[in-house]
Amino acid sequence: MDPQPIVAEGLRAVFRNQADIDLVGWADGWEQALHGLTAEAPDVLLVEVAAEGPGGDGVEVIRRASRTLPDVPLLVFSNARNQVVRALEAGARGFILKSSSSEYLVSAVRGACTGGTPISADLLPQLVARVQDGGGTPRLSARELQVLRLVATGNRTPEIAQRLSVTEPTVKTYLQRLFGKLKVSDRAEAVLAARAAGLLP
Repeated sequence: MDPQPIVAEGLRAVFRNQADIDLVGWADGWEQALHGLTAEAPDVLLVEVAAEGPGGDGVEVIRRASRTLPDVPLLVFSNARNQVVRALEAGARGFILKSSSSEYLVSAVRGACTGGTPISADLLPQLVARVQDGGGTPRLSARELQVLRLVATGNRTPEIAQRLSVTEPTVKTYLQRLFGKLKVSDRAEAVLAARAAGLLP
């Protein structure tokens, strides 16, 4: 979703030679984007968070889309650096600056489809500032780090519980502890914050 048609043309050019990626739809506003989600059933949704509409901006699209189709990764494609945390809190899987190379964008889209959380390197200082408390790195227990690594590779709660031989409520408890220590509110933001703090590669 982006209000500028030239962006659509640019993305078509970027993805034209990618056999496994196709631009199946385009929306210039949030209502059209939400309708297209159910009509086109995309594997990934790229959103410009700065796009304004009668019902809100791109962050509102992310918030609504994450509730409507929770299994569709939502990637922000924008230069609105001041919206990074807000977009991640709304449910975005990653944040790609429009100044990024076409190769990085293609890699980010593929990564999002396999559970990755791509974010432009230039945005990491903002996330570092968010997770640091007095200049320190959050201290995670060995089990919390195990859970974090499994989340980072796209595993969901039932899968993590099975891998670690614990119950799903136990996994949820570890996740809540992680969120508290990393000062985040969801899994995608936890992974990004952990990478920014050097807890994940």
